[in-house]
Amino acid sequence: GLYTQRFVPDARVELRERRLASVEDVDGAVEEDLSRPFDITSAPQMRGMLLNVDGGGRMLLLVMSHLAVDGWSMGTISRELTALYEAGVTGTALTLAPIRFQAPDFAGDARKLPQEAPLGRARRRNGLLAGAVDEH
Repeated sequence: GLYTQRFVPDARVELRERRLASVEDVDGAVEEDLSRPFDITSAPQMRGMLLNVDGGGRMLLLVMSHLAVDGWSMGTISRELTALYEAGVTGTALTLAPIRFQAPDFAGDARKLPQEAPLGRARRRNGLLAGAVDEH
């Protein structure tokens, strides 16, 4: 069959909340959630769970399919969640940087030059992505 890529801009990530009696229960809750399969025919291919441990501890578990998130995206998600958390804890305002380009833009651009040699594509891609991610 043919593979297609779909972007669902209004997809909502499921975020469940679960109370745990102790820190010792965290591993079991994580294993249980990791064992839940994704329905690859529907979006989004990610979900979250906030674990509230009696006594005050909290943990955010994010489970993402490799079909939805790559290494570069994971870095962006991690940086933005960290910034949002820090802003929430300190009570400071936060404005996330606007998205400079979307994956369909990059994919469409890449399809325009299928005859280009792999090394040329890599050099051009590196030029496109230069400065797209703040590295600190």
